[in-house]
Amino acid sequence: MKFSPRTVLAFLWLLFAPGAFAQQNIEPEVFTLTFSEKIAPLLNREVSDDRPEQWPDWITGISQSNGALKPEGTWQGELNPDGVETAFNLLIDNPLLNSDLALTLSFSVEKECDFAIQIFDANNQVVAVDLFGNVAENSARVGTDTYIIPLSNYPSASRVAIRQVSGQLTLFGMLAFPVISELPADPEAEMTMLKLLGGELSESSRLYQALNELIPDTNSSGLTDKNGEPLSREEIISSLRTEVIRDLAKTNTEFEQRLIGTEWYLEDFYQRRLARFLPGGVMLQQHTVEGKELRWSRERPELKRNYRVLNNNSVLFGIGGFIATFNDNFTEMTYETAQGWKGKARLVGKFQPTK
Repeated sequence: MKFSPRTVLAFLWLLFAPGAFAQQNIEPEVFTLTFSEKIAPLLNREVSDDRPEQWPDWITGISQSNGALKPEGTWQGELNPDGVETAFNLLIDNPLLNSDLALTLSFSVEKECDFAIQIFDANNQVVAVDLFGNVAENSARVGTDTYIIPLSNYPSASRVAIRQVSGQLTLFGMLAFPVISELPADPEAEMTMLKLLGGELSESSRLYQALNELIPDTNSSGLTDKNGEPLSREEIISSLRTEVIRDLAKTNTEFEQRLIGTEWYLEDFYQRRLARFLPGGVMLQQHTVEGKELRWSRERPELKRNYRVLNNNSVLFGIGGFIATFNDNFTEMTYETAQGWKGKARLVGKFQPTK
């Protein structure tokens, strides 16, 4: 199938409609690709690294595996031999894009065709196995040809693969442009906005869940109501006062000084890794495995994370992230996310912070 008239008209309206968008001069960079013979040299990066000038800078190239351009102006995947990847790839500069990606595909499939959309990193390792299930089947069920690729959830992403699983896939063309998806929760900012806009907070909202995670089971913050009476945990959550978060997030200097310069071995739902605490609420996480030994990687950049001290034995990792609780001897910690994923860590030793 070709791009539907409705899709084309809607896209043109977004580009040229007057009003707020025009006044603010917001024009999204759009990547448009059709499968003429002119792009043939671009499909093999070893032959040519030239990019058309009209391509957005965040598209670093295109590539293919086990497919071919057809004279009628399409790209077609070959039938899948065992162990051979059949895919058309968009190569992305994810930090430069700095957003999620809307991808509109014009395609046709055989009756038994199944294809998926995957994300890979620069080491050709899969970071998202199957974003939308059987794309052809689910697109027909929902009635859409546009997919939101959540690149902001995958900082290491560098390739979006349109992966033929079975049958035969034919691509006629595609559009891609940056979009804004739901941003990470910032409880304090959301509380302020709720007070400004009004409304009753649902227990299923992300703000309520963030507060539920942030506030300790017992109110050790000393928060009181206007009459000086201690607030219960439930009262703290329902009060929705911005100062609640500020009070709970006050840095305990002595405890933070104990954290700075320490190195921890974390083992949890995500992966085994090392964490190092720096001044200013900055934490570095990175490792490489050599045999069974964890060491800091010299090949991959260290990943920065933020933390805030909540009280004399707990830390909030990231905004709306997970809370870690340290034991009295400051040698172990346990932590849990808002989704209920749990982990543990042990103190490895000390290091000298460089910044």
